[in-house]
Amino acid sequence: MRILEEVNRELIDVQDQLLALADDDFAEKYRLQVLRDELREQASRFRVGFDLDRSDEALLQEHAARRSQIDPINKLRVDSVTQAGGRSAAGTGASHADQAAINHGIADAQGIGKINARIARLESILDGRGVEYPTQ
Repeated sequence: MRILEEVNRELIDVQDQLLALADDDFAEKYRLQVLRDELREQASRFRVGFDLDRSDEALLQEHAARRSQIDPINKLRVDSVTQAGGRSAAGTGASHADQAAINHGIADAQGIGKINARIARLESILDGRGVEYPTQ
């Protein structure tokens, strides 16, 4: 039976091969991309099993750590009220839609999607075990 370390080593090797390929070697690039996707799927299955074997305490600790990553990201957001000096943001040159796009870009760049997905995974496991966790 393969172990996660073997899958990760093979995944690194495939990625290195992809980077070393000539730009016009489309057939080999496709083959390696398919192999890379298969290896990522295998690694994902290992991780799912790993989480299920972890203790409640370990899951709660990671949950708290992940939740603590969200506040600093939210503090980076553009606040339309502050930017407009307490008035409507209409005269500032940046519409609410522009500010929303900027905030979305900031959150994406900071990895908020992966953080939230990980929190949801941890909460799913904890819910399944009947373990309570802080929601804020």
